[in-house]
Amino acid sequence: ILEGLKLAWAHDFRQVELEGNNILLICVIQKG
Repeated sequence: ILEGLKLAWAHDFRQVELEGNNILLICVIQKG
């Protein structure tokens, strides 16, 4: 069970990280 939770958490964290990076990129592009 713990391994599954770790995998799910890692996957969600990666998704959040990607979305955050996309938002940063969009902000930079709009300001540029």
